[in-house]
Amino acid sequence: ATGGISLKEAIFTKTFWGFFFIFCFTAIGIFGISLHVVAYLVFVGLSEVEAAFSFGIAGILNFVGMVLTGLAADRYPRHLVATVSYGLSFMAIFSLAFMQVNSSIIFLVLFIIGFGLSAGARGPIITTLMAEIFAGKGLASIYGATNLGQGVGAAAGAILAGFLFDLTGGYNFGFFLCSIFTFCGAVLFWTIPQRRHAKI
Repeated sequence: ATGGISLKEAIFTKTFWGFFFIFCFTAIGIFGISLHVVAYLVFVGLSEVEAAFSFGIAGILNFVGMVLTGLAADRYPRHLVATVSYGLSFMAIFSLAFMQVNSSIIFLVLFIIGFGLSAGARGPIITTLMAEIFAGKGLASIYGATNLGQGVGAAAGAILAGFLFDLTGGYNFGFFLCSIFTFCGAVLFWTIPQRRHAKI
């Protein structure tokens, strides 16, 4: 590949940091839920086998979600597809929270569908957008650098959710935290000026 900007040049652009924090904030929301969800489902009354099975089904749906999101992103504006995906994440978080009040199978199914179809679904959209915006010899290093945000967010989300549980004895503050960062990730998709296929 030739042309394009280097990583050194990219880090001085708002678009680079937009993608970095999309990765980071989204990972906080997802990993703040995923690493605690089995324990939480047991906490609200499911058996250990039922909780693990439910999380496993959601994991299988991750692949379906990524395929469907990729297909939709080829036909519709990507920031709109991403927003729908974030909406599914919100549905999953709220369904989990409501299970403390009513452990109905309906809320469990809504969680499995929402979390399964949305966790990881933003990846194909982000990758495609970055390939178009940062096309050139610096793409691989730029993508790798922004993806550090996902590692930071994953670690922070898991630790913060656990810390808040230890501090409060419940999961509500963790759900609130994950909701806030998921919302921030969704908003950032709308702030990237090149989201409609333009290049830097």
